[in-house]
Amino acid sequence: MKKLCLVILSVVTLGVSNGYSQRRNDFGFVGGGSYYLGELNPGTQFANVHASFGAYYRRNFGQRLSARLSANYASISGKDTKKSIFGKELGYAPRKGEFKSTLVDVSATLEINFLNYFIGASRYFWTPYMVLGAGGIYQLSLSGSFVGEDPSNLYVITNDDIQRRKWPEHSTDTIMTKSGKITPNLNFGFGFKYSVSDRIGLFAEWVMHKTFIDWLDGFYFDKKYIGADPGSWNKDNRIDYAHICDVSTKDWYSFFQLGICFAFNLSNKNDCYDHLRK
Repeated sequence: MKKLCLVILSVVTLGVSNGYSQRRNDFGFVGGGSYYLGELNPGTQFANVHASFGAYYRRNFGQRLSARLSANYASISGKDTKKSIFGKELGYAPRKGEFKSTLVDVSATLEINFLNYFIGASRYFWTPYMVLGAGGIYQLSLSGSFVGEDPSNLYVITNDDIQRRKWPEHSTDTIMTKSGKITPNLNFGFGFKYSVSDRIGLFAEWVMHKTFIDWLDGFYFDKKYIGADPGSWNKDNRIDYAHICDVSTKDWYSFFQLGICFAFNLSNKNDCYDHLRK
């Protein structure tokens, strides 16, 4: 067991030493699509795709490991005509839910290359890779609506709350409020890198982001306003909880993007991989 630990420690130390002798950096730009998974899209990948774009800085620690800081701007949306979550049992009318949102995502990630790779190589010029990281999301805008149990009640979603608008009284009351616009997330995904010249590389990736909130789409539930037990609802003032959300799940969003990167050194030291360059 001690010998195995020594071997592992030696390999890790060697990898870090080689990484630091190389110390390559790159920055670049990405563009592609974004979409969301949640109450209005429970499981269909690449549905309601919108444009996304951003920029990043990457630090390469050898040929297998990199750290990246990135920022992305994206739009997401969802729409359905399904019954509420418990609609089949309770006979509720379709909620006709829809929403649109714009957001900014800032993430710090690790990239683990499956093969040796660095920009400018003649031998190690391509690799698939895995992405693991964490970040934060700031929701710039949110709008949407759905129909409640009573079709005369239209629920309007804003970036701060959910408002109930009654017809024909034309009255409006706030029934739920959001607790914030910034939330952390975990992200993971896969990609493919390709070196096209001594200083330029290309990559394509698909990264999923798991949030810890249920209000990314505006379909959320706040116990401050009504109890979770339908038997506790006040018939005159209740909101159709079953039309709003599934509190057992959280919202997701994903990016699938193409990127271009430009490599540079922060020092004048020569790389130890010069004999593998083009």
